[in-house]
Amino acid sequence: MTRAMQSPMHQQTTMSALIDRMSNSTGMNAASSPFNQPNDRNTPDKHEIRFPHIQIPEFDGTYTEWIRFRDLFEAMIHTRANLSDVERLEYLQTRLKGDALSLVKHLRPTNENYKIAWDLLSKKYNKNDKVKRAYLELLFDQPAMKLLSASELKES
Repeated sequence: MTRAMQSPMHQQTTMSALIDRMSNSTGMNAASSPFNQPNDRNTPDKHEIRFPHIQIPEFDGTYTEWIRFRDLFEAMIHTRANLSDVERLEYLQTRLKGDALSLVKHLRPTNENYKIAWDLLSKKYNKNDKVKRAYLELLFDQPAMKLLSASELKES
């Protein structure tokens, strides 16, 4: 080996020997050194950002709210492996109201009924044409302005 290749290996050996000597003189062994402890990613870092709790919104059957409700519910409840379908159905029914709740409120809390409830909601509200139409109605059903002024725009 060339001297350049030996140098890092020699430095590593020297560093290890130095650590061993320091450990022996302080009564620490290498295993108890904080530098030799595994980094546990499940332990929160003191600088870790704490995000606010996400609340799944109630869904009443309004097409303009379906995509948001569906995506949040799927991410937070539907795809969680540690929940049973009975628990999923309970979460689902507690986040529904109005027309959406009337579709599934007759279903008893069983594992089999969660899939039925989710399919009923998906068949009714996963309709891109109705969602688009609802957004267009929302956009075009704005009140007409009497005067073209910024102050009137703010008021409406």
